[in-house]
Amino acid sequence: MRDKLMNMIIERPDPACYSTHLHQVMKARPHFNESPTPFQKQAQETGLQDTLIWSIMRQESAFNARTLSRSGARGLMQLMPKTARYVSKKHKLGHISNEGLFLPAANIRLGTWYLSDLLKRFGNQQLAIVAYNAGPTRVKRWLKRTSFDKQPELWVELIPFKETRRYVQQVTAFTAVYNWRKQ
Repeated sequence: MRDKLMNMIIERPDPACYSTHLHQVMKARPHFNESPTPFQKQAQETGLQDTLIWSIMRQESAFNARTLSRSGARGLMQLMPKTARYVSKKHKLGHISNEGLFLPAANIRLGTWYLSDLLKRFGNQQLAIVAYNAGPTRVKRWLKRTSFDKQPELWVELIPFKETRRYVQQVTAFTAVYNWRKQ
């Protein structure tokens, strides 16, 4: 089990960790030095790092395109249907059904646009990651309580939800690992 986890983290995700649909979309596991993947194309379109997209997907769904959370979030980037409809309308991406959120290409496109919007709104990658997990309203509330500018690491440690705190730490760590793998 440990070897399989390390393969997901440091090497490349094992094909058993994600659906056939994702494998078809990727055409390959995250070989960062090959021709652009759909993730890299989406990263270019939204201005996000492809490694950040990988990290969010790894933490949200463990690369399983059919993941459905208890709260109703769907797909690789775990989008709520209401959020997906909002993003789709805002960026004129066309209608998306709830079942369509399980399609890797659609889910990644909507998820990256949402993450890009959060990054523009908060102006900081860590705050965008927090907002992706806990919601932008909570981030605004927490920023009123504690300043982020002076001590960002402390701010993350003061997040009142253990799950969100761990989420930010994991996504940040995996982004660093994937950036290292690209070198």
